[in-house]
Amino acid sequence: MNRSDIATGAAVITLNLLQREALADLLQQERKHATRWWSLLNEMRFRGELPDWIKNQNIGSHPSYERMEEDRIAFNSALFGKRIHIHHEGEVTYESTDPNIHTDY
Repeated sequence: MNRSDIATGAAVITLNLLQREALADLLQQERKHATRWWSLLNEMRFRGELPDWIKNQNIGSHPSYERMEEDRIAFNSALFGKRIHIHHEGEVTYESTDPNIHTDY
């Protein structure tokens, strides 16, 4: 898929590189905790171990992860002007020394 990571039109503020890196680091730490909890809930759902009060809330399911990912992209676009790679300005480039690997993503 050849989709741009740039979403500067959605950005509500302008960050310099140091601000971008500091906020991205903090945000990724918070997201690491959220993803860990989602993973635990997903495993509990898979094993049938969720308590009754949470089984029907669609938490820790694939659709809940997709909603979380959509919200993450919207937030990244608004704060960083980027969809995914929030630590860097501009498009991300991939390089490989293997001529058989296609790197135009």
